Amino acid sequence: MEMTLGINNISEAGLKRFEDRGRLIFRTLAFRGGERNVVLSVKFDGEEEWRELPPTGGNGRVQVDVTVPEQIAKKSAVDGILGFAVRIPAEKACGQDVIVHGSALLYEPEGGVLVISDIDDTVKVTEVFLGNDMVIRNTFLEEFRPVTGMAELYAKWAQEFGADFTFVSNSPPELQEPLREFLLDSGFPRAPVHLRPLSGSKEERRSFKPRTISELLLHYPRRKVVLVGDSGERDPEICADLLRRHPAQVVKVLIRQVSPNSPVDESVFAGIPSHRWQVFTDPNAAQLPDELRDLGSVPGILSLAASLGSAALRTASGGDQAAEAEKRCQEEQQELPFGLRG
Repeated sequence: MEMTLGINNISEAGLKRFEDRGRLIFRTLAFRGGERNVVLSVKFDGEEEWRELPPTGGNGRVQVDVTVPEQIAKKSAVDGILGFAVRIPAEKACGQDVIVHGSALLYEPEGGVLVISDIDDTVKVTEVFLGNDMVIRNTFLEEFRPVTGMAELYAKWAQEFGADFTFVSNSPPELQEPLREFLLDSGFPRAPVHLRPLSGSKEERRSFKPRTISELLLHYPRRKVVLVGDSGERDPEICADLLRRHPAQVVKVLIRQVSPNSPVDESVFAGIPSHRWQVFTDPNAAQLPDELRDLGSVPGILSLAASLGSAALRTASGGDQAAEAEKRCQEEQQELPFGLRG
């Protein structure tokens, strides 16, 4: 490995980590396409019957929305977490059905604060800005390390603002389990993790993060969203564009400056009011708007959108008017100083 990758001074523990994590990647590359058209089944805690899922794609994965009856969620979920089992058919599991277990984090769709966060160099030390050798070392050879102060910051937001979290990263799904364990062990709030598949065209890979965040915004239209990234890659541009496209939903962008040698080009935020974005080096300096502390559902959305200058929402009040008001808000985004019609 030292000759192939040009990385020296590898400890025995580092070599073991490389083998364990590298094996996860190699399996996908070596058997690509071999797990296509497998019909998995899922059953949530409290359910009696298995549900068949659509056939898997060439990467052995299936993405589908599954509706859980409200009575099942209320009865079987513990602290907002609902367990489930997935059954792998015998023909793909050495002649015998294999059942694996997981858990789903249940979010209230109405109201509240949702923080959508990057992982590498935002909450985990990866040092992308130092080049590929350092990325390989920090991803495959070293123990994952948290960015100092970020776990405490997110815990504070969860407590003071009632924030929920989700992570969107360009790391591959094969590292899902190591990353999940790292986040929990480091004290970050429990949250879904969306990772970029190894397969796909260059454009699909490049658009993964903005596309995934846009889908989350669509899933939670009444949530007020905070985007958190870093200056090491394209996060400032991606987050600024999403704020312009969704000015009534994305309330703030926070960018961690990873190094003096990787400064944020503040021109990407041109035309966006300064209170809507922040560059920070010390997590203690990262601030959310005070109005999010008492955010309800619709009234909070109307209040915050009105502060942006929407005539439609300035005149709207109460839950019965919310849907029509939000529709008019979208139609009137050109009134906002930084609104773009998408």
